[in-house]
Amino acid sequence: MNKLKIIFLLLRLPVAMFSKAPEMEFFAPTEYMYMTQLDNKETELFIKENENIFEMCQEINLDHLQGLGSPEQTLCLDETKIYKETVNGDTFYWILVPGNRMEFIKEMMRNVSWVSEKHYFLGLVRVENGQNRLLMFYPTLNIYGYGYYDYYYVRTYQIIKGKDKNKGIIFYENKLPFYRKDAKFDKYKTIKNQPVGEIERADYYLFENEPQEQVYLDDRPGFVLENWPRIMIQASNFLWDLKNPLKYGLQNAFDGNPATSYVENTEDDLMSIKIFSGLVTKFYIINGYAKDNTLYLSNNRIIEVADEWSQDSDYPQEELTDKNERFQLKDKLLNYQIINLTEAEVKFSNGYFYVSNIKKGTKYNDTCLSELNLLLKNGSFVFGDLDD
Repeated sequence: MNKLKIIFLLLRLPVAMFSKAPEMEFFAPTEYMYMTQLDNKETELFIKENENIFEMCQEINLDHLQGLGSPEQTLCLDETKIYKETVNGDTFYWILVPGNRMEFIKEMMRNVSWVSEKHYFLGLVRVENGQNRLLMFYPTLNIYGYGYYDYYYVRTYQIIKGKDKNKGIIFYENKLPFYRKDAKFDKYKTIKNQPVGEIERADYYLFENEPQEQVYLDDRPGFVLENWPRIMIQASNFLWDLKNPLKYGLQNAFDGNPATSYVENTEDDLMSIKIFSGLVTKFYIINGYAKDNTLYLSNNRIIEVADEWSQDSDYPQEELTDKNERFQLKDKLLNYQIINLTEAEVKFSNGYFYVSNIKKGTKYNDTCLSELNLLLKNGSFVFGDLDD
């Protein structure tokens, strides 16, 4: 009997319906509140109608993860959970598939408190013209060692939502460096006595550029649609929460929710974000941890932004004036502030955001940024649409 047919006989645990899916907060912190979980019958039907997707996921998983020290070996398809998200008229399905764990990972889970038990694969499907199209599929967590450190990886996706339509998906790959000696796991890397989250990659795929042909790029240890142009994003290290690694991650700066914040973890408390998106005319910023006044004042906030792009560019520095090289932000303003670039600056700007000065918080020594958006020279916003 086909293994996928056996799945239908094994899906017997009761499944509750939610107006949102709180258990998905760990895997998709910017999306879980928009999701509902499919019940048993709906899940069985989805798997039956999309056997090709699950067979492809299994095949690529085995090809890339077998023997590579990753947390999963084979997909436990009988325990698959499916979540539906409908936003701006688009329908997405989130596929959460547990995997068999290797002994190496089981050992870490037994002996290291900061390694989560939530090891799954996460797939994202978009409904296009009535057809389900798999966009990407990666393990949510895995461990990989090279060089001086081993790395504990945590991955997630984020749907960027405009006013009337969805703009694209950002794939994030974050990692926590840790030390291992003689098969014993030592302490993770810290700065300011706090765990360091490094952003290995953040790739922004725009729906308007999505490739027509359904061919996949094998990108170990997962895959994404091939020939899909992307906007690359780089950013400073962030504060890694041991129980919920994504709590203070970069995705919070682009989610349109001032109650969440990207929180740096650097030696000098400064941060930089580079978004290789094209010529920028304005930066839109919600400063600090803007969830409420208490969190805002307790944490560091930004008081000055510098044009790092002028330092990195090959253009003549004399074209830029001292007046244009620093931008001041107002303090105690928990709403959007706008930085307008001059014509000279626009010529050099490529979405580089660099914090050059901060005001210290009353309780925590972490600099926070609740929201960041960019207005391009063509009049479009990079992330969610705002009133200009």
